Amino acid sequence: MTSGKRLHAKIKPYAGMVHGIAHPLRLAIAFSLAKEGELPVWQIIELLKVSPELVSHHLEVMRKTGWVKRVRIGKRVTYSIIPRNLVEIHRLLLYT
Repeated sequence: MTSGKRLHAKIKPYAGMVHGIAHPLRLAIAFSLAKEGELPVWQIIELLKVSPELVSHHLEVMRKTGWVKRVRIGKRVTYSIIPRNLVEIHRLLLYT
């Protein structure tokens, strides 16, 4: 079992990644995208019943931390979950 300084050193790189979904609204967005697949921003806003500004802010945090992918076609913007981080967090929790 890893503990103390070794554990801290092993998990530190994951802190920024976890920050990307460490908010109730970000978790709700991640859940919605994982369940529904690619969604336009307006549909995320409707599903979660929150302001467009709030959704945009949290999607940007999630994009910068590698949780979602943004695709723009004209004025339409859609987001989808990137499963890589889910796999990495799962691996960290199981094998640390």
